[in-house]
Amino acid sequence: MRISNLSQSLQTKRNIYSLQNRIAEGQVRLSTGTRIQRASDDPTAALEGLRISRELRHLDSFQRNISDAQTWLSLADGALQQTNDITIRARNLFIQADSGVLGQDERDAIASELDELAAAVADTANMTRAGHPIFGGTSSSSSPFAANGSFSGNDDGISRQVSTGVEIVVNLNGEETFGTYDAADPAQGNLMQVIKQAATDIRAGADAGQHLNRLDELTQGIHSAIAKVGARQQAVEQHEERLLDHRTQLQSQRSAVLDTDIAEELLELRQNEVAYQAALGVSARVLSTSILDFLR
Repeated sequence: MRISNLSQSLQTKRNIYSLQNRIAEGQVRLSTGTRIQRASDDPTAALEGLRISRELRHLDSFQRNISDAQTWLSLADGALQQTNDITIRARNLFIQADSGVLGQDERDAIASELDELAAAVADTANMTRAGHPIFGGTSSSSSPFAANGSFSGNDDGISRQVSTGVEIVVNLNGEETFGTYDAADPAQGNLMQVIKQAATDIRAGADAGQHLNRLDELTQGIHSAIAKVGARQQAVEQHEERLLDHRTQLQSQRSAVLDTDIAEELLELRQNEVAYQAALGVSARVLSTSILDFLR
């Protein structure tokens, strides 16, 4: 069967165009680092890549929640540590005021310091995160504790989702932490009330030691809150570690599905370039005078 020059030319051009396309596609894959430019290149891999990308976006959301939870808990821990230092100082002042060697002027100075400590507790108890009180529940008030110790917040919890189906409460119950306000008997009230009542008694010449037991009870409440925050911080850290591990696995999977194998792609590109140059050279020599003569 006789093959015409026209048929040879057409087939040769098709082969050359095919090699040109393969070279161009290889260059794109190398420049972008992605072996799939459109879903039609590999529908199964494209769908798997989309699934992994969606899951990574979910992990991003969890990571933001974890970071926010860590901020809440860190602020709470700092506030509780400050409060614990205040209770230690207040206890020492209670004992010092009852030492029997101080005059009333010195006792009045101790009472003034205790008033300042009570105010410091109130300031600490009103600590906020982005305008939301850490110890005030979901109250809209940025100062749930008044100067006299009265509480206007609530005991609602604020939580952050740190993993699928897992939420961690990031705030603390104000009355559970600092004690319950008692308008009728301040000596049995919250931490602010007890410290202020001791200051009042010291000025009146009464003993401050009568408030030590209640102060110790409230201090124990602060210690319990510190332990609770620590446990939550540890839980958040564990979820963050698992999230980072999961992210690494997903990124590895996505890379295996979508990313270009640079070494393999370079080898294939080189082979296509050699084949392309060979096709041009052979075509120019084998075909008789035709439109391909310009390739000589």
